[in-house]
Amino acid sequence: SCRLLRAVNGTTVCVALVDGVHVANVGDCDSFLCWSTELGWETKDLAPHHSPSNSSEAERVRSEHPGEPECISADGRLLTLRAIGDLHFKLPNDLVQPLADNYGPSPVQHLFGHLAVNKTPPYMSHMPDVFHVRPPVGARRSFLVLASDGLDHLVSRACGKPLVPLSMARIAAAVGRKDPRAINMAVEVIWESLIGERDMETLVTKASRRDDVTVAVVPVDAV
Repeated sequence: SCRLLRAVNGTTVCVALVDGVHVANVGDCDSFLCWSTELGWETKDLAPHHSPSNSSEAERVRSEHPGEPECISADGRLLTLRAIGDLHFKLPNDLVQPLADNYGPSPVQHLFGHLAVNKTPPYMSHMPDVFHVRPPVGARRSFLVLASDGLDHLVSRACGKPLVPLSMARIAAAVGRKDPRAINMAVEVIWESLIGERDMETLVTKASRRDDVTVAVVPVDAV
C-alpha cells in the first residue's frame, strides 16, 4: 500500500543556499563549486558521498555498532549510510516487524529480510554534512552544480571513472567556454558528462542502464 511504501522508501537530498554557498547533503548526491582562473577551471567537492566506500563514513557507522563487523556489509544491504526515510534501517525491529506482518506480500517485502541482522539500529542517519564556501578571490566566473547520484553513474559508465573533482573540472571547462545566456547549463553538464557526445544512441550505448539524472546549475559570480 501507499502507507507501507512511504515507511520503507528513502531518498537522498542535496540542497543549497546561495549566500556565498551553503550546501547540505544527505546520501550520495553531488555538489561542486566550479570557478575559472587564469590557468583554467578548478572545482571543490561539497558533497562527499555517505556510502560504504567512503572510509571515514564507514568507520563512523562501525564505531556506533561495536561487535557488529557485518553491520554495513551484511546482505549488501546499505548502499548509502545517510538518507531521508528508509525507516527499516532506523527503527527498532519491534516497531518495523508489524509492517511486514500486517501488510503481507508486497513489492517491498524483500526489504524486511534485513531485520534478521538489525541488532542495534539505527544503521542509517538522516543528519546532513553542511559546508559553507565562497568563490576564491580573483575567480573570473563561478557556478554551483547540484546533481543526483545518476550523474555520477553516468560519468562512471561513460568514462570508466567516478565524478571526482578532476572529471568535474573538465566538464566545467567545457560548459564554461559557452555563453550562459545561450544555453541551458544543466543540460550542457549532462552532455559533457558523456565526453561531449550528443546523440541519444551514444547515450544509450555508453550509459547502458541509466539512473535518474537531475542537475541544477546556479551562477554564483555576483555572490
